[in-house]
Amino acid sequence: MKGTGERVGCCRIASFALVLVFMLSLSRAPGACAQDHQTLAEKLLIILKQNHQITQEQYDELLKEAQKEKSAQQAAVQKQVKEETVRAAKEKKEKSPLGVTASWKHNQVYFESNNGRFTMHVGGNAQFDFGGATINDSLRSALGAKAGSLAGYGAEARRIKPILEGTLFGDFDYKLQMDFGGGSTVVQDAYMSYYGFPCFANIRVGHMKEPFSLEELTSDAWFEFTERSVDNAFVTTNQYSDRNLGIMLFNTEFQERMTWAVGGYMQQDNSSGTSFQPYDNVNLAARVTAAPWYVDKGAELVHLGFGFRHLFRTDNPGSVNASGHTELEYLSRPEWHLSGINTVNTGPLAAQGVNEINPEFALSYGPFSVQGEYFQALLNDARMYYYSGTPSTLHATSASSPTLDGYYVMATWFLTGEHRIYDPRYGVFARPVPKCNFNPASGGWGAWELAGRYDSIDLNDGTIRGGTEQDWTGSLIWYLNPNVRWMFDYVHAHIDGTPQTSASGGSVFNIHNGDANIFDSRFQVDF
Repeated sequence: MKGTGERVGCCRIASFALVLVFMLSLSRAPGACAQDHQTLAEKLLIILKQNHQITQEQYDELLKEAQKEKSAQQAAVQKQVKEETVRAAKEKKEKSPLGVTASWKHNQVYFESNNGRFTMHVGGNAQFDFGGATINDSLRSALGAKAGSLAGYGAEARRIKPILEGTLFGDFDYKLQMDFGGGSTVVQDAYMSYYGFPCFANIRVGHMKEPFSLEELTSDAWFEFTERSVDNAFVTTNQYSDRNLGIMLFNTEFQERMTWAVGGYMQQDNSSGTSFQPYDNVNLAARVTAAPWYVDKGAELVHLGFGFRHLFRTDNPGSVNASGHTELEYLSRPEWHLSGINTVNTGPLAAQGVNEINPEFALSYGPFSVQGEYFQALLNDARMYYYSGTPSTLHATSASSPTLDGYYVMATWFLTGEHRIYDPRYGVFARPVPKCNFNPASGGWGAWELAGRYDSIDLNDGTIRGGTEQDWTGSLIWYLNPNVRWMFDYVHAHIDGTPQTSASGGSVFNIHNGDANIFDSRFQVDF
């Protein structure tokens, strides 16, 4: 009996060894079927345990090893599939380098060639304003018949901007943008840039903003107020546009901790982006910025900047066109586009050149930020031109060399903890991005920001009497997501102006202690 028992035990051991070798060979089987083989090995282990050919301890140990082998084989298969996918995508790009893919990048839709050398963004920006204003008796009396252009209520499509931009052959970029808002059609950006020079500078040619003023160069699509400060009069310098035709050199230095730009521009004399005059109307502009403190991609930063412009102008009666305007005229309205009244206005000026300076400062510290700019214009041998008499004849004030100036300071606070986004390539602020988009079902309410600003402008000096104005503005901005926001602005404007004369083509008013209270709201979509 003993021999029989020993033979039975040997048979069991032999059979167990054969099964174990079989299971291990299955667990190591290559290819996509490894998972099925390993599952079969697990089933065989269960059968062996049920037939009492292995102990519980042996079963647990072998099952653990089989599952470990199973996980390793699954990882190997996934890695192989990923490598095959990447290889196939690479082969597809090599076969068709101009194939186009669409992607959501920078919170916009982009089309990009497979070789990355051609991109295109087709988008737009739409702003719809609703608001109203009241004025005191002094301002109403000074405006006379035009008081209704400021006091009242209304709505408008402030901006409707289709945008086409992208890159060509890797080294060129382009941008085309029109504005159909406000009841008019205005040519805005229409330029091409080249980035392929091995050193020194990039170059841009076309219709663009001049490198001057942090507030101006920050896009109105994500600025904290519905309108820029009254000091923007020093940027436009006439009634037509804040963009001109020209050529600009620009670049970044010290790993984008510094930017510089310099350019020459023809001052346009209409809203179509053209300029043709029998006299000087050329602007030379330059700007340099630095970020000496820059932490966490701009969540904490100090921005310093300085801008300079020289406006080449001519001092003669021929510089005044048939409407009583020259290409030099400092004018601005309270920070509400619907008003239609320029409450400070020098009227048409002629001068032997103008020098403008513009220091900038900004500090961001997490959700808090402050920003400010100072503007100063030094006019040489300036005169104000006007028409009077019957028949109407051209007259001029005596010459003087006035200094006109203005400034603003502003502060912002994200109630929901976000921070202003800074673009170090151009030394400006960019699109804010909420931490959570508006989605009540999941508890998301977007981002909320409070902002306040005080700005002042003084256009009175020498024989130039354009008036003074101080505005206090408060703003509440609700960012439903990176592409949709709703703004609520309140503006209190205080205006004093004692113009020496009136210009037939301008709106120059004799205002004393004029006050306006304005509420403006804006719904905006950009993509």
